[in-house]
Amino acid sequence: GNVLGGSINAVTRSGTNDFTGSVYGFGRGAFLVGPNNASAAAGGDGSKIPSSFHDFQTGIRLGFPIIKNKIFFFTNEEIARRKDPVIRGADGTGSTQILSKTDADNLVNAFTKYYGVSPGTYQNTSIFSNSNKFFNRLDWNIDDHNQLTLRNNTITSTATNLERDQQNFRFGGIDYTSHNNSTSTVAELKSRFSNNLSNSLVLGYSNVHDYRDPNSNPSLPQIEITGRTPGTTIFMGTDREAAIFDMHQKTAEFTDNLTWTKGNNTFTFGTHNEFYNITYNFVNSWNGRTAYSSIDNFIA
Repeated sequence: GNVLGGSINAVTRSGTNDFTGSVYGFGRGAFLVGPNNASAAAGGDGSKIPSSFHDFQTGIRLGFPIIKNKIFFFTNEEIARRKDPVIRGADGTGSTQILSKTDADNLVNAFTKYYGVSPGTYQNTSIFSNSNKFFNRLDWNIDDHNQLTLRNNTITSTATNLERDQQNFRFGGIDYTSHNNSTSTVAELKSRFSNNLSNSLVLGYSNVHDYRDPNSNPSLPQIEITGRTPGTTIFMGTDREAAIFDMHQKTAEFTDNLTWTKGNNTFTFGTHNEFYNITYNFVNSWNGRTAYSSIDNFIA
């Protein structure tokens, strides 16, 4: 795929002469989610979401003066945690059109014999998505004509990606963990030379790192096996797009705008420059992609 880069400047909350703060939170769990009471024709079966499900976020913000009327600080820190069930395990009834529990056991034994490692669970399991967000800002009133703002926004996140549906069954070993880490720092100097002449200088730098970690041996190929029903597929091994995926994106920005007001007219003279350094390492199916026409052919 293609990789696009860019930078965004936004107005954010800042500190004041008053000490202010708050603690906030939001969350829900399986105990807050009712059963599936839709009609049978619409897919309702009266089932409830597994107890492993939860989704919550919580954070804290503080704003205060370091030197009154001169230097102010603001911070906002937030975490988010989510866990989703992965159902349709082979030991239940959700994937019988693809494989049976006996099929799953036979596939595990054959895979372990061929590759020396387990293909991962075929039972119900769960995936997660976690993130940490940190925002910090410093405002300095240098004098009556100049104001400097420094702000940083940092995000770290991880997520697993195992999915199953009516056509596709994945053993747990094909799951992988996505990592997304980004940090952005901006310095902005606002200067007022007179009532009709002002300037805004912005220097920015951002660094984004996206990569994937296979949850099994990355040297394994992706194995695709046709299930018991035509059009269904069983996946084992290592996801073909996860073994080698590593992207670094660095962006530097220089912007300077001089604004001159003359009567009813406003003139802006300036420059905006962005410099990119992108490294994208990706190999699809680097260790092969093997397909079997049936479960029996793989086991044989």
